[in-house]
Amino acid sequence: MRVLFINGRCGSGSTGRICTNIADILKSQGHEAYIAFGHGESDYSGAFKIAGKVNYYVHNVLSRLIDAEGLASIIATGRLLHFMNRVNPDIVHIHNIHGHFVNYPMLFHYIEKHGIRVVWTLHDCWAFTGRCAHFDLVKCNKWMTGCGGCEYLKSYPATYVDRSAQGWIRKRALFLSVAENMTMVPVSHWLEGLLKQSYLGNVNSQVIYNGIDLSVFKPTPISGQMRALGLESSKYVLGVASPWGAYKGLSDFYVIRKQLPSDIKIVLVGLTKEEIIDLPDGIIGVERTNSASDLAAFYSSAVALVNTTYTDTCPTVNMESLACGTPVITYRTGGSPELVVEGVTGWVVEKGDKSAMVESILKVINSTTCLSSNCTQYAIEHFDSKKCFIHYINLYNSIF
Repeated sequence: MRVLFINGRCGSGSTGRICTNIADILKSQGHEAYIAFGHGESDYSGAFKIAGKVNYYVHNVLSRLIDAEGLASIIATGRLLHFMNRVNPDIVHIHNIHGHFVNYPMLFHYIEKHGIRVVWTLHDCWAFTGRCAHFDLVKCNKWMTGCGGCEYLKSYPATYVDRSAQGWIRKRALFLSVAENMTMVPVSHWLEGLLKQSYLGNVNSQVIYNGIDLSVFKPTPISGQMRALGLESSKYVLGVASPWGAYKGLSDFYVIRKQLPSDIKIVLVGLTKEEIIDLPDGIIGVERTNSASDLAAFYSSAVALVNTTYTDTCPTVNMESLACGTPVITYRTGGSPELVVEGVTGWVVEKGDKSAMVESILKVINSTTCLSSNCTQYAIEHFDSKKCFIHYINLYNSIF
């Protein structure tokens, strides 16, 4: 069996690491695995760089000027198709093709012509909208019947010209042309629910969580960085994002700070230097860390992870926190609530309800239930990346 992954990155970033991890399993079982990617560099065996920086910038400009995301990169995609001719994949596993590096009509015409089986992991909603990757924040439902008159042009991928109606029609025709040989893999049940309401609703689908590395995200002793911040014996709640911003609810923590008892600190990880400078008193800011073990230490000593996101398909931070034995308090948004068992591994509150967030934090502090052991056990059962990767191997075998 020969599997070709197509993604923005290879071996870096969350999706890039997922590709190499699954590829490693395939190779260990005697199969062939290749990864075609658009950004960064990689020395992974079987990796193929689709496009360079010039292509990226040209595609990005065209995307912004004339809403041409996924319609440029003609020469780069020609190179990809030549590579596909050479490796002759049995299965193409798509993760992300909307990062200014591939021409998706060329790709899907090729897939249809050659009858290649497709597995498509959905990390967002781009596959069934006229242009955007997320619409939950603005509560838009045009994607269900046909886009057009887009009021969210500044959202990724940003553009000055609205061609979402044509984009919706084009995507529907192209993606449905390979529907019989395609399996969609939403990364949350919430995302699958949206998928079922779209023009791809009748395509085979199977939810597989991205999962996390439980050898890293586990109850971890306090780190030197935390000692330097004075957190050695402090009671604190944690927020983690990168980047932060309005849709991640950064300003919500300012309100929560005012309502929380003063002896409970707030620590936010993933901020920029400028954001840290602007923080109000009582909130400790930490820049993004590339050390997973340091991040695990922050999770492990926190009273709770407070997730103020306003839009997210399946927040990895929730999984990481639970694996470290720390309950999660989240807004009822996107796929975030399905990762929490109410009253067992955390609490879910209505979107934007900061007072309910504070009440839930106090519930965790005053709880007599052994929340920590509940959290780690739930993570072991549901979020082990090794098990998630095996689900993909089983899926390949079922369609090959």
